[in-house]
Amino acid sequence: MKDYQDLGKHDFLSKKDAARIIEPILVKLGVEPGKTILIHSAFSNLSRQGFFAEYFLENILNFIGDGTLALPTMSWREVSPTQPVFNELETRSNVGILSEVFRLKFSERRSLHPTHSVASVGSNTNFLLKDHHLDNRPCSELSPWGRLAGLNAQIILIGVDMDNCTLIHHLEETRAPDVYLREEVEAYTCIGRNGSSIGVNTRRHRKLYRNFYKFREILSKLGQLNVADLGDCRFSGFKAKDLVACVSSEFERTIEATIAGPGERSKLM
Repeated sequence: MKDYQDLGKHDFLSKKDAARIIEPILVKLGVEPGKTILIHSAFSNLSRQGFFAEYFLENILNFIGDGTLALPTMSWREVSPTQPVFNELETRSNVGILSEVFRLKFSERRSLHPTHSVASVGSNTNFLLKDHHLDNRPCSELSPWGRLAGLNAQIILIGVDMDNCTLIHHLEETRAPDVYLREEVEAYTCIGRNGSSIGVNTRRHRKLYRNFYKFREILSKLGQLNVADLGDCRFSGFKAKDLVACVSSEFERTIEATIAGPGERSKLM
């Protein structure tokens, strides 16, 4: 990945002009100042429209004020059994330029997890991140993903669809871990920003043809999904607790709630 400062340097919107565009979208998505927000993103469409990742994040932080902003900083490509060391400050994020800029320039802490870390800034950061390393399920109740609903957090998808929504993996791991997680437990070393080193064990998700897209449709039918378009980039927003309720309801019917059925839209992940 190129240095983020080299990406799309031409024709950036000013921070002030970007704010005039972004703030009405946040309002339409139902984002509230003072709340906890988690963002999944693909930034390329916004970059082509003149948005600079750093200004974009500054505008969001200014809007939520004393709230908390979190982004996944996953590193399952960088860290593996053959490269078993995760460094909070040095291991790069696999999940896009916005995530990488956020962890480098804005976050105050990153959870110590070799594959599914989250970076955060704001008042709920410690609660979200502090126990992520204590369970061998990457998205367990102790992970940031397991704590979003209790904080009445909102999830924002920017340029991505529900297949990127990691909170759904939390429900898989809670309801049927042996269906969705590999049996093997992998051992890693995680190095914190203060230089301390801890051992962390984790299991990987099984590769399955999953249908997360149907949960977008359910949320929309329930009036729990807010959508805004900016050029060819779609923004979607919903409350974590609404998604948890939606997916949990499907798991009441079947433990294969997220596995794609015949003819359903799916993704191998």
